[in-house]
Amino acid sequence: MTKVLIINPNSTEAITQRILAEAKKLEDDQLSVEAISSENGPPAIVTAADEISAAYHVLKELQRREGSYDAAVIACASDPGLSAARELLKTPVTGIFESAAYVCNMHGGRFSVIGSCDWQDIPCFTETARRYGIGGHLASVKYIGTGVCGVDQSSLPLLDEKIEEAKTRDGATAVLLGCAAFAGMGGVLTERHGIYVSDGICEAVAMAKLLAEIRRVRANG
Repeated sequence: MTKVLIINPNSTEAITQRILAEAKKLEDDQLSVEAISSENGPPAIVTAADEISAAYHVLKELQRREGSYDAAVIACASDPGLSAARELLKTPVTGIFESAAYVCNMHGGRFSVIGSCDWQDIPCFTETARRYGIGGHLASVKYIGTGVCGVDQSSLPLLDEKIEEAKTRDGATAVLLGCAAFAGMGGVLTERHGIYVSDGICEAVAMAKLLAEIRRVRANG
């Protein structure tokens, strides 16, 4: 049994529950998932200052709980604290943007990112894709303007519009939903639009499980 701990770097419990509901779709007799909120994190991660604060609290919580999980997922599209967590922890750690970006890239062609906030999502996600070595595969970055805490089922028509733009105008063959508040929407939107749409949750959990299993096999010789 592999236990994956998912930490929502913000303190908004409604988003954490949305993340958990999506992650539980992967649970079976080989995988269990738990999701927690960062109690001391900001209610939403919008600015660079929010990201720094969130990363600090994510690291403290993962260190405090180390030994109680086999792998961890940082469930925020800026992957706050991911590199530092990999330095400090003995267990594997994945981030939802990194995981989703690599899976979108595996679908061939180019992918677009859709954020929840405003124009500042464009340089943020462009730089993140470049840092992960796949900036050349980024077709476009778009946003719906609701803000993190404004994302709900009423956001789907806005996402429909942006996904069609990404397909027809930008040539995207996959779309990454760049906000953990979009959790649970990837599957629905994939069916609607006929291209792969990722909210990053299942991808990050699956990769975390894979990394834990590889580590276990190698440790056993």
